[in-house]
Amino acid sequence: MTMTRPALLLALLFGCSVSDPSVLDPLRDDVEDDGGMSEDDAQVDVDMNLDLRQGADSCGDSAAFVIGQRQLDIIVDTRGLSNQTTVPCAPSAGNDAFFALDVVAGEVWHFHLTSAGAEARNPVLYLLSDDCDDRACIQNSDSCAGTGDEHFAFVAPSTGRWYLGIDSAEAGGGVFQLDAFRPVCGDGMQEHGETCDSDEPSACGGAGCVNCRCRVSPSSPGEKFPNDNLYEANQIDLEGTDSITITGGLAGPGSCDESTYPDVYTILINDQEDLSVSLNNFSGTDCASGDDVPVQLSLLTSSGSLARPQQSDGNGCAIIDAADLPSGRYFIHVADGRPVDRSALAYQLDLAVAP
Repeated sequence: MTMTRPALLLALLFGCSVSDPSVLDPLRDDVEDDGGMSEDDAQVDVDMNLDLRQGADSCGDSAAFVIGQRQLDIIVDTRGLSNQTTVPCAPSAGNDAFFALDVVAGEVWHFHLTSAGAEARNPVLYLLSDDCDDRACIQNSDSCAGTGDEHFAFVAPSTGRWYLGIDSAEAGGGVFQLDAFRPVCGDGMQEHGETCDSDEPSACGGAGCVNCRCRVSPSSPGEKFPNDNLYEANQIDLEGTDSITITGGLAGPGSCDESTYPDVYTILINDQEDLSVSLNNFSGTDCASGDDVPVQLSLLTSSGSLARPQQSDGNGCAIIDAADLPSGRYFIHVADGRPVDRSALAYQLDLAVAP
């Protein structure tokens, strides 16, 4: 993921479900109860030239449809648009469409893009600043291999306008469905972009929910899905101990079997505490020389920037060894280090906190 402005990156990539108020009234008869639309129906609607909330051909175009609240089932046809070749976070061959996004500081947004036409395409989704500076990609998602869905979460750092780009990794245009969610933690309604919404101990399969994040703890150490962005990161609760072994897997359950989506965990650190994280070789022993454990670890601050440089031990295994951390929330970002293979990859993390 390109992070040219890490201070603005308050969320990383993320899973989906849909329900909605009226957004595309002309299309309502063709939308299923769960908000889905068949490929054939989407193609028919495009061919009938109905109001599809067509995206603009260029970023900053005043004709761009403005998203300012939750908008679901937006059908986007890029077949007659241009291919933008200067956007570094979307280095793809497909045509691009742009939507304006008006936000208030602190709002959480979650976007989901699906190939919706009769001819499946490989979608790409990205976000640019209000000045449409192509060098400053705020967020992007090109993580699913093939025609899988793309999504990311975004916490607005300031009030203003941004531009959402719809693209494809394949040449030419296509038909896509865009869903824009604005989840509100604690409003009593769990929706797309939230793994849970209450602090009930029965949430998340009995693991419990903390600030709309599923808990992982010594009594429930398995990864809780989805957790591929900062907003949906699993909350680490040591339950009064000083360590935990977390079991998880990359490219696990979701909308695509092969992906570059990360796993993200979050932990609260007291002032001047030490945090260490190391890898197991999946049989319960420490990662040793020669072990094939292609996992990358990063420690991020609450804003999504690197808290400490990436590290490895004497065996070349990724570790986090962060001493005397300032108090606050930190994120442990787990990524697949393999250059090509994106099949399922299991891992174990040994995490410890010391005063």
